[in-house]
Amino acid sequence: MKQSAAAAIVALALATACGGASAGHGHGHHRGHGDRVPHPELSAAQYAAMLDDPERDAWQMPERLVRELGISRGMTVADLGCGSGYFLPYLHAAVAPDGHVLGEDIDAELLAIAHQKIEQQGLTTVTLREGLPADPRLEAGRYDFVLLVDTYHHILDRPTFLGHVRRSLRPQTGRFVVVDFREDATRGPPRQHRIPRADVIRELGQAGMRLDRELTFLPHQFVLVFAASST
Repeated sequence: MKQSAAAAIVALALATACGGASAGHGHGHHRGHGDRVPHPELSAAQYAAMLDDPERDAWQMPERLVRELGISRGMTVADLGCGSGYFLPYLHAAVAPDGHVLGEDIDAELLAIAHQKIEQQGLTTVTLREGLPADPRLEAGRYDFVLLVDTYHHILDRPTFLGHVRRSLRPQTGRFVVVDFREDATRGPPRQHRIPRADVIRELGQAGMRLDRELTFLPHQFVLVFAASST
């Protein structure tokens, strides 16, 4: 019973805060929510332990996700809302030795934990950056892939945020990947905090991006891959 309760807490924490970055402050009048740290009673170390829980691998499938997205050697990739760096080792392995991975977050304490992971695991392609709630501070036209995993529903000012993401994509070939929880998923935040797949596609369309493809193998999340619309 205790084990089940602990698993439920972990699932909620992952659902509501995986990545934590680029989230807004306070609540907005939109579907989703803007709690950057939904469990303020936890220290950064406790929070990171939940984000990096090995049991997450079974349903997040990070290695397979990176592979099926087509992230490969030499690419430049940004992980927005990287938190304590859960995805960074997998992204590093895919782009090394001559690619580059940027881990971005607005939480300095989580970035400090991610920095420890980079040093301990020798993730030589990875650098970290502290972003702003509505601006991940990405260079224009540089990125082959920009990932936003379990974080879309945190962002309050999505039009501004998405405008910055669109400008960061490499012309013609750059892709923006949104991974978030389906409405019918048995894991994830409360339903009122989830943003339907159709709404994500609509909002990205308004921001000048079109759905390029979709991956459907994750048990609880949709994976939407967007390209910048031609102008």
